Amino acid sequence: MSWGLDSACYCLLRSWVSERTGPTCGSWVQIVFPYPDLSRFPLNFSANVSLQAQVHRFFSYVPAFKYNGQEYYFTIFQAQASSIRIAERIISLAILGAIVVYRALFRKSADIVSRWDGVALTFAFIPIFTPTAQQHYFVFLLPSYVYVIYVWHRLRLAHKWFRGLVISSFVVASLTTDGICGQLLGDIFNAAGCIPGGTLLLAAAIFRAASCLRRNVVGLTSAKETVRKLGT
Repeated sequence: MSWGLDSACYCLLRSWVSERTGPTCGSWVQIVFPYPDLSRFPLNFSANVSLQAQVHRFFSYVPAFKYNGQEYYFTIFQAQASSIRIAERIISLAILGAIVVYRALFRKSADIVSRWDGVALTFAFIPIFTPTAQQHYFVFLLPSYVYVIYVWHRLRLAHKWFRGLVISSFVVASLTTDGICGQLLGDIFNAAGCIPGGTLLLAAAIFRAASCLRRNVVGLTSAKETVRKLGT
């Protein structure tokens, strides 16, 4: 009964999306949506740059990338399929947990931290939360990079760890660009996880910015309060 209801809902969703949004979204619902298990995913696995796909590249026998028609593998060792599925769920839960922890730590901070830093962090996590992510999904990182650039140049946050993480994020992600490293090295860095790795570094920079800005705002507020009391 439950399986029949799920199938009916899926068919209705596929029909509605195909009619309303055209072939691109319709094909996504038909091909991507019904395959939460990446081991059964019917698309080209080397095009998937999610964290979950990275687990499969390192711990199952799937091609990391193709170059000149030849498949290359990055398998460290083959883990059990059940262990890989558990790791996939842990990744998704860890990302959700990071957002919850951020909210708990900084919800009473100044607006720039509690709201806008949180928005930047959420946008950074969007493309790596799902088990399927292609390179164009990472356009979601644009608001996050705009935010850290604003904190760097406008708010002049000079903390070495914050700036180091921002630079590292940009450099690591840029290694996958064919125009910088060439196609072969770009494919190697891409299959090694540089895109999600750079995204995690960006998220760490946003966390570091929140911590530093909270201390700066608290310090500034305390200084103003001291001056006010001395004046009275």
